[in-house]
Amino acid sequence: MSIFRLKKLTLAYGEHQILRDIFFRLGASERVALMGSNGSGKSSILKLIVRHAMERTQGTQSTRVEGEGEVPEVDGEVELNHDVKVGYFSQFSRLDDERSVEEILLDTFSEIRAWETELSSIEVSMGEGLEGDELQRLLLRQGDLFELMTQRDGWSYANNIDTVLTKLGFSGEHRTRPVGELSGGWRNRASLAQILLEEPDLLLLDEPTNFLDVEGIAWLEGWIARLPGAVIAVSHDRHFLDSVVSRMVEIQNYRLHEYSGSYADYVREKASAARSLSKEFRHEEELLLFEASTISSRKRARSGEQLAKKKARIKRGGETPTVDSIVSGVYAKLHIPQALAEFNELSSSRGGCLLFEGLSFELKRGDRVIIVGRNACGKSTLLQVIMQELKPDTGEVIWKPGVRFSSFTQVLEELDPSARLLQCAMTAPQQFLEPHEMPSQKSVLRFLRMMGFSELDLQLRVSALSGGQRARLALAWCLTSGPAVVILDEPTNHLDIRSAQIMERALAKFPGAVLAVSHDRFFVDKVARRLLVFEEGGKVALHGGGWTAFDARRARKLADARRSKKSN
Repeated sequence: MSIFRLKKLTLAYGEHQILRDIFFRLGASERVALMGSNGSGKSSILKLIVRHAMERTQGTQSTRVEGEGEVPEVDGEVELNHDVKVGYFSQFSRLDDERSVEEILLDTFSEIRAWETELSSIEVSMGEGLEGDELQRLLLRQGDLFELMTQRDGWSYANNIDTVLTKLGFSGEHRTRPVGELSGGWRNRASLAQILLEEPDLLLLDEPTNFLDVEGIAWLEGWIARLPGAVIAVSHDRHFLDSVVSRMVEIQNYRLHEYSGSYADYVREKASAARSLSKEFRHEEELLLFEASTISSRKRARSGEQLAKKKARIKRGGETPTVDSIVSGVYAKLHIPQALAEFNELSSSRGGCLLFEGLSFELKRGDRVIIVGRNACGKSTLLQVIMQELKPDTGEVIWKPGVRFSSFTQVLEELDPSARLLQCAMTAPQQFLEPHEMPSQKSVLRFLRMMGFSELDLQLRVSALSGGQRARLALAWCLTSGPAVVILDEPTNHLDIRSAQIMERALAKFPGAVLAVSHDRFFVDKVARRLLVFEEGGKVALHGGGWTAFDARRARKLADARRSKKSN
């Protein structure tokens, strides 16, 4: 049975159309992912559902959703079953700044807490020696309350709050501080905790993994698996999607294209469809070429030699360069030395708490080192120490002479708002490279187009770019400016999946070294050659390979330890 339906829906922001005549149906326990490039309408669909639910509840047509901005023009039917409770999480979710996270989450269970208070009152009254009808009334009411508490799992709400906050990384201090004193990331996690505890019939998630560490994401995946209701998720985290969804819905050319199964199923099915489509268009192109040639021959009696040349061009695959050739063209003249940096016996503390100690490793040409660990364990601090923005408590950072690194986060923060996109991108290699090292303007333009920028986008000022466009521009700036090392802190947070795929391919072909912090397990598997894993007690260990291999080794080690403990 479906709980939500879109019928012949068209969505537009003024002259800018987002969706056209789409149909969509969601079952009561389905898990659906919405995919598409930045600005394709994924978040707009979620906000449309929320606004419809709020209008139904509040009886008004002017309800706005937090963080929505401009309200789109809607044509078509939006149907949501009347008994469906909707929960919505996005980076714009808001909470009462004056209250603590614990106070806000306790309000989620206000009805259960009222029953709990009434049960305590009944217990006190019964202890006063009541008899007769009054005692009978209290016993009946007590029985009703016991049944209600059991049906709503009311006996464990305090434990549920503690579990959610623990898994989302909240310390005791974060739980009791006013929300207004927390950073944006912690406020977003508090909003997510509130929505999860409400257990809605329809859960809408807009990039829920951005502020979570790997363990927090894994817990969220398990929680969603146990949720009886339906889920619609917008996420760039492919491992997360692969774990939780049963249907992929991609927005492309104003329409919805559906693929049954997980993200892995979607990739296989779409790749097969792309191959078929490529063959179809190649055949169509040949037929049209023959047709055009015949028409020309009839008019001007052209020779068959020109046709043969055209056919040869088709067989060579046309003039569209591949991703690999575009990336190689940008890096073709770049010379990277073998030894890049040494980090010896590094240690650092914050607020009297040890983050890491005794950390030593070398960085060489071709290295791909990804740093992983819990939130607030010291990953970003380590990057700051490596970039010499912070001094370590002990140890030394040695960059080899002439070796330059580029920080994605720093570039993103320092983009000139008044500069045009193309101007900004072309400035990067001119600023740092010798003339004989610089990629050609043609190579940079191809790289920008590969990163998803149209000819019109190239003329936009940085101030007019979306968050995702700025992230892609910053990445292009880093990779084309010729550094020996690229340093990235959560680089996939603001990228759509296609942009993340292009970034991963570009990093794979980069001749220098990559050093990154990431919780995106798919990204880690595609890029990492070594993992720098933060463990308990300030220990940081180096492991070969990507996340999946490391996680499998860790699982086997834990299983062996359990078996050994049982045998003893």
